[in-house]
Order: sequence, then structure tokens, then C-alpha cells
Amino acid sequence: MEAVELWNVGLNSNQERLRRLVGETAALELNNYETDRGEVDNPQSLHGKFYVAHNAVLRLLRCKRSKDCEVSQSMIRSTNKMLRDLDYNADFFLEKFSFLFLKRAEEIENVSDFGENNDWATPNK
Repeated sequence: MEAVELWNVGLNSNQERLRRLVGETAALELNNYETDRGEVDNPQSLHGKFYVAHNAVLRLLRCKRSKDCEVSQSMIRSTNKMLRDLDYNADFFLEKFSFLFLKRAEEIENVSDFGENNDWATPNK
């Protein structure tokens, strides 16, 4: 559960960093607050997908530990699929926004180079 706490503690600051560096779309793709509304059936944000997968794993573990519940192959397959999909979605998210972050960094670098390397930006000699 320590990993969940670390994720939750850092979520807002990471979302704000994405918002400032890449934009509102990136911030909302990380967390659109869908988990605040209760049960999430079809999560859209990365946080929502983690939330749903985490709850599925917890249900599976509770069932396995309970005398009154039998873990079915369907439960196992469903949870495994959810975890594979989460892995894919997390990779896609990181790749997409790493690219946009690098593109943004290049834009900022070009703007700062623009003023330094042009005669018009230099005071009269």
C-alpha cells in the first residue's frame, strides 16, 4: 500500500507540472478526477486506470483469502487483462508526453536562442 500512498501524494503536483510544461490535455489525461465520483466503469485517465486495476487486484486477493469465495479462472483472466492493459496505457502515456515535453523544451530553447543570436536583439554598438 506504500506505493499507492506515494502515487496519491504525488498525483496533484505531477498533474500541475504536466499542466505547466505540456498543457491541460496532458494534465487531464493523467487525472480527470473521475475516481472522485465513486465507482468507475470505463476509466479514461491514467489515474483512473490504475485505480480500477488496483481495486480488481484487491478483490481477487480478498476472495482468495476468504473461505466464502472461490477465485475463478474468469476472475484471474479478467484481472490479468486489466493489468496488461494498464501496462500498455502507462507506456503509451509516458511515450506520448515525453515526446511532447521534449518538443516543448526545444521550443523554449529556440526562443531563448533567438534573442541571443540575432543582431537586432543586441544594443547599438
